[in-house]
Amino acid sequence: MISRFVLILAFLISLCVPTLANAEDGTPFTMISLLYGEVSLSQTYWAPVDKQTMIGMMIDYNPGNWPVNFLGWASSSSKSAGGMVYYPRFGNAYTTVDAKITELSIGARKYLMDTGMVRPYVSAGLSSISAELSASAGGGSVSDNTSSIGYFGNGGVFFLIDRFSVGLDLKILTGTSIKLYGVSGDANYNRWSIIGGISF
Repeated sequence: MISRFVLILAFLISLCVPTLANAEDGTPFTMISLLYGEVSLSQTYWAPVDKQTMIGMMIDYNPGNWPVNFLGWASSSSKSAGGMVYYPRFGNAYTTVDAKITELSIGARKYLMDTGMVRPYVSAGLSSISAELSASAGGGSVSDNTSSIGYFGNGGVFFLIDRFSVGLDLKILTGTSIKLYGVSGDANYNRWSIIGGISF
């Protein structure tokens, strides 16, 4: 459990180091990025849809004089799985399970290197998630949805080439609590994604 706080602690410690060059020289900085990756949820609660494909958009902003950058993003992950399931009243039936999680996050980002092409960073903040789980079999279907608030630690590195960037982003979400079909669980996850963006 302690490992979930490593990125957040690293973020707080990093506040002691120099800020990103854009903030130091007073130049406004904005970067908009697209993300594509995989979300890994609790296998115990979410199997067989615990590994979900994720797409998202992220904005990183500093007006030029903030010690950290504002971070905001929206993302959606989903997966479908199917197989034969035995029902006591009906016998075997092919069943499809669909899961989808949407997320809105806000936080702060700190760059650990303020010059050069390589820009590592750490981030922390809050996330609002909505989760939906549905199943269909034999012409019938059921669906349930829920929402929760959690907090995240985030880190990664991107390579800045002129105004374009490409890199790898890692994120941990924890602190969520949900209930689907009367069963309590969470939407905590580990996530990796590749990022591509443009700054101006």
